[in-house]
Amino acid sequence: MPIDISNFIGKTYRIMPSWGQDCLTVDNANEDGVPVVLLPFGAGQGQEWQLLDAGAGQCNIRSTLSGKVLDVRDASADNFAPIIQHSMTGRTNQLWTLEPANDEEEGYTIFSVNSGKVLGISPLRIFPQRVAQMDRIDGQRQAWILREV
Repeated sequence: MPIDISNFIGKTYRIMPSWGQDCLTVDNANEDGVPVVLLPFGAGQGQEWQLLDAGAGQCNIRSTLSGKVLDVRDASADNFAPIIQHSMTGRTNQLWTLEPANDEEEGYTIFSVNSGKVLGISPLRIFPQRVAQMDRIDGQRQAWILREV
């Protein structure tokens, strides 16, 4: 069940996988469609994010660097569809809910309202690691910690 996000509003976070010190990062502040990647803490300016209340327990996740939000490319419902930054459009592929991660992991699972899939780490073996949506499987690659800045 989605959590009440009201306690997260008005704060700035680094969003990190539960297993490491990498952070969700976007490096280009000007363009729509730039992939969201994982980079080590401090490796890029675009590592700070804010949750914007969209009502009904949903939120947009906005980069403080670009002012753009997390977006599932092309509103896809497919596994491994890339997560990009995009100007806010009001479409459901930019809306997210948070649930507590499973009992074995700390943090949160972040769900796409559009597809019902979760924010995870792409299985592609490239650097930097890309962020994608995928079916929920309990595990570290889908648990996220929000560290207040």
